[in-house]
Amino acid sequence: MRDTGQIFHSESIEIVLAMLETEIETIVLESLAYALCHLRVQNRSLLLIRLITHLDPTIREAVAFSLAGQNDATAVKGLIALSKDSIAKVRSWAIYGLGSHDDEKHAFN
Repeated sequence: MRDTGQIFHSESIEIVLAMLETEIETIVLESLAYALCHLRVQNRSLLLIRLITHLDPTIREAVAFSLAGQNDATAVKGLIALSKDSIAKVRSWAIYGLGSHDDEKHAFN
């Protein structure tokens, strides 16, 4: 018997990644950023880096949320940038994300 949960997970990631390449609608981009986190896509910082400076704060907030817990240099740099955002909710998620990093694994360089 097939593991339908794993199939659904893999197919979901494929769909999200494909949509992320072409999507421009704000609400959809926001949802995609959250989906990358909830689907536990490991390289999501590389996929989300271009959205860190997006004009819409809801997208930047979703990016900060999604980068929390990612311990690679791209995620840390992105969270540092978002911690200086003009919108309090974006800053809060970014600071939370920085605080949730494993000191043994992160790279602040």
